[in-house]
Amino acid sequence: MNPLSEQEEIDMFSFFDSFIRKYASTLPPAIVLDFGIIKEKGWALIEANPAWCSGLYACDAEKALEVIVESCVKN
Repeated sequence: MNPLSEQEEIDMFSFFDSFIRKYASTLPPAIVLDFGIIKEKGWALIEANPAWCSGLYACDAEKALEVIVESCVKN
């Protein structure tokens, strides 16, 4: 995976902000959203996964654990 250029990072956060403003009320409280660039289309939501079945990759482990705990239902 190639690191993002400064402009790609700016564009990604702009897309994310717009996406969240539009869809936040429809999303579960704890979810992992994967965004990527589709050639000749631009930024897009590639997939959405429950927190408990997503890989951590380069994530902050403590923050990831907080999301996983949030996704659990207490019985």
